[in-house]
Amino acid sequence: MASIQEHPMDSTPVFYDEKRAVPGPRTLESLQLVLVARKDTDGGDRYARVVFPRTYKSAQESASRVFKRYNAKAGDPDNVVLRLPSKNRTGQWIWADVDPEDWMRSVLGAVEVGVFIVPQDIEPPFLRGYLWLVPGKPVGNRNIVAWSGRRYCIGRPSTYQEALAHLNDLLSCKDMSTSLVEDLAHSSSFARKTGAKRARRTMFVYFPEQVGEETSERVGNRTVWSSGQSGILGAWVEIPKAAETDVEVWRKYLPQPRFTLGVIIADR
Repeated sequence: MASIQEHPMDSTPVFYDEKRAVPGPRTLESLQLVLVARKDTDGGDRYARVVFPRTYKSAQESASRVFKRYNAKAGDPDNVVLRLPSKNRTGQWIWADVDPEDWMRSVLGAVEVGVFIVPQDIEPPFLRGYLWLVPGKPVGNRNIVAWSGRRYCIGRPSTYQEALAHLNDLLSCKDMSTSLVEDLAHSSSFARKTGAKRARRTMFVYFPEQVGEETSERVGNRTVWSSGQSGILGAWVEIPKAAETDVEVWRKYLPQPRFTLGVIIADR
């Protein structure tokens, strides 16, 4: 049964769910670490088995090495806090801090150790607004892309999943789906990634420089930008794949409001 406890180091509720735990060794040879997901957008808990660290600092360094691929802040061991699953006086499961000086005595017999990344700064509020979504289709290979002359107005997505939701929303709109599928150069089954013969993924890109004046028009209940300069968007850069599960990476590369976000349905 999941339980919640407010930890004094931050105001985010700390979750421990004993059903999510995978039994680990209770020996001095190895230790199981779990990077605990704090939000649904974190991509779920991540597990790792490491050589048993003899000190708290060594455990921080081990956690940093194995989990930095999932969270950029984990790359600094000082951002890592280690906690043990325990029960409070009411019998609820909580994550309890470990005294670094008593590391060996505290961790002996532990099934697993929770890894938490402590925010060093207050997360800035997400800047809302709208973006112009421009579809592109690969020509020959994924490095050459023909961009559509149509731009679709969407809300600025705070996560990769929200961007996918905007794309699916456009595909479900009868006034837009035909032109959008044509721009993406795949059938609707490809665009929705169902029934495709080859595995595909939705790739979002940004444009360091943009060319063309914005002239908008209405198509059904949507606003479309028809620049009349198809393909003239200059250089483009793929938003890193890590952004699919890491919100911080996504927001780092996401264009500012009123700028352009590219989308390509590419082979994996």
